[in-house]
Amino acid sequence: GTGGRRYLEEIRTQLESWLVANPYARGINWASALEVAFRALSWTWVYHLAGAEMEEQFRRRLLAELYRHGRYIETNLSVYFSPNTHLLIEAVALHALGKLFPWFPRAERWRRSGADLVRAQLAAQVRDDGSHFEQSTYYQLYALDAFMFHAVVEDVDARFRERVAEMARWLAAVAGPERELPFLGDDDGGRFFHPYGLRSRFARATLATAALLAGAEVPFEPKDLFEQALWWIGPQALEARPHPGAAERRSELFADSGLAVLCHDALHAVFDAGPFGPGSAGHSHSDTLSLVLRYGGAPVLIDPGTYTYVCDALWRERFRGSAAHNTLRIDGSDQAEPAGPFRWRNPPSVERRVFTTTAEHDFVEAVCLYRGVSHRRRLLLLKDPLVLVVFDDVDAETKAGAAVLIEQFWHTALSLTPLAAGRIRLGDCAAIGLVGGDAAEFTEGGEWGWNSPAYGVKVPAPALRICARRTLPAVLSAVFVFRADPPELALGASAAGWTLTAAPEPTLSFEFPRTGGWRRLAP
Repeated sequence: GTGGRRYLEEIRTQLESWLVANPYARGINWASALEVAFRALSWTWVYHLAGAEMEEQFRRRLLAELYRHGRYIETNLSVYFSPNTHLLIEAVALHALGKLFPWFPRAERWRRSGADLVRAQLAAQVRDDGSHFEQSTYYQLYALDAFMFHAVVEDVDARFRERVAEMARWLAAVAGPERELPFLGDDDGGRFFHPYGLRSRFARATLATAALLAGAEVPFEPKDLFEQALWWIGPQALEARPHPGAAERRSELFADSGLAVLCHDALHAVFDAGPFGPGSAGHSHSDTLSLVLRYGGAPVLIDPGTYTYVCDALWRERFRGSAAHNTLRIDGSDQAEPAGPFRWRNPPSVERRVFTTTAEHDFVEAVCLYRGVSHRRRLLLLKDPLVLVVFDDVDAETKAGAAVLIEQFWHTALSLTPLAAGRIRLGDCAAIGLVGGDAAEFTEGGEWGWNSPAYGVKVPAPALRICARRTLPAVLSAVFVFRADPPELALGASAAGWTLTAAPEPTLSFEFPRTGGWRRLAP
């Protein structure tokens, strides 16, 4: 038949082996309350799916071990060490043990204290724009799944569901029409619930679940329900259909996280004009004013991901450093000082000055201040013709009159084909014109030409570095078009600001005043 008894025996063999090798509260597998919480949730699923078929003696032992896990979590909550997703998952697990095993001696206490702590973390960790406070898209998804699982087990109030829906709307906006998550900030490869599914599409299952559990008006397809919602909610989940307005897309700024989402037709861009995370900013990357971009589903500009946390200090710093992101690096230094794998010192100050969206264009302007310099990035999306202008100017805060090395990085998952000086084709769907630099360097591998499609994996990826050694102020610009022929750029300067011309067909001309903003000169 199905081999069900064989699988049940394998479960018993593995669990008994683990219990012998890992006595309660002894050894590395008891060092983290978060790990204990995840193990308790996994074993709870085992009991839910197979408990009724277990031999009585083994079933009693499993229940006894689950109770011990609850006792451990209760007395080792990460209130001081990691009051972030660690504490959230621990609270979710403690509550679930109390709610799902009401005969446990401390069940009611666990249910109440766990639920109180989950609600407290919803208030503390989720900001008004729906973003998670650690400034990581991956941890956004991770936390959202945890809150939703709690809503499956507990009868939460309407305000709880509203906050979950706000988190889902933020996730949907950032993931874009393909519902694929750009990995801004850290990602550790883990997931709250993962029976199967492609890593690049984790957001799809989460959004489908949020639509059902919280009434979130977010896009999903019926096939997205199988990976998570079906397991949590039951067969009735498969009857759900998206809200009629869920597929609507618009450009918008999420003020608390600082992410600006720009979209028009087949273009979807996310501009990170937000700060590092709070405290030591342990899961932040040095990526302020960076940009990720998709066109027609193609990854034109990517965030290379994380690769490792603690296994290799050199690669930890490379993947979270400025050179691994689509932003600037000044004098070879990141925007903050690395102080260990989960700590930054002296993070930059970030100011968002302008965000506008109209039927004709979107415009964002933000400034990052760090290490004696001011990096201002202006992002202009013209919608007809479809053109994306990136205008960087760097000025001195404390380095007046000094010559500095400015590096502008562009990372892609597409091929890079240089056609002429400052003119490069990206795959077969986009092209880029560059101006303001002294030299362009192409690489795959090396120091900064990498992509980490999954935690623990790194592969060479096309990357471009534009270098300029200048006495400040200085300007570099890039213009992206969505055709095979890249534009040729010309840059002019005056006391009032700079002019940028992109040619040919059509010839576009802009003014970028030193005081900020922009003006179209032609056509």
